[in-house]
Amino acid sequence: MRLLDIFIFLAITILAVANFFVFAELSIIDTRWVRLFGTILFAVAALFLRVYRNIFFILIFSLLIFSDLALLNYEITEFKIFQFLFRGLAYLLIGIEAKKSIKKYDFSTFQIIILSFVFIINLFLLYMVAETFHKELNDSLVSALFYFQGINAIIMLLLGAIYLSDNGSFKSTAFFLMACGFILTDLAAFAAYHLQFIEIFVIDRIFYLMALGGLLKYISLKDELEF
Repeated sequence: MRLLDIFIFLAITILAVANFFVFAELSIIDTRWVRLFGTILFAVAALFLRVYRNIFFILIFSLLIFSDLALLNYEITEFKIFQFLFRGLAYLLIGIEAKKSIKKYDFSTFQIIILSFVFIINLFLLYMVAETFHKELNDSLVSALFYFQGINAIIMLLLGAIYLSDNGSFKSTAFFLMACGFILTDLAAFAAYHLQFIEIFVIDRIFYLMALGGLLKYISLKDELEF
């Protein structure tokens, strides 16, 4: 097992346990600090992979950190706006990265129909989530940025699936799992905040840590050739 893999495993495990303890013993605000610490930890680890050579990944990690900083004061509308904006932009950049990694790909009519169907279904689910928690999204700008983040997340996931289907490499698998992690953590976090179930909060953080681990692993494989 490579040193990076050991680091990712230990970081996810230790931070998951820390999150569970903080959820059980402290406040929601404290858990947000733990989340921010996790994002910064993975961002620092990325520097050792010489991520500074690629401004793209610096921007992605910076946006994730800014999003978590805004999350500290999520109950204030202005901070909620920045949280949705920064995370949506991060997903947009991740989606662009997937698009750059996809080789020339010819879609059959059937594949186009399936992808369009999946996109529409996910868009409908996003609408249902927004309607379920409409009081949370009572500000028009907040609502618009919620959809901005959600649509970019869906596109990121679909491009990740195409990337995986395009070559099936370990790198594309890491990317797809990362995309799944970000999608699942958003769904779990939004539900947990309103339902106030500690179990869902913990699941949210575990998915988030797995997504960060997937992103770090993808960066480490970035320069490897794919066939």
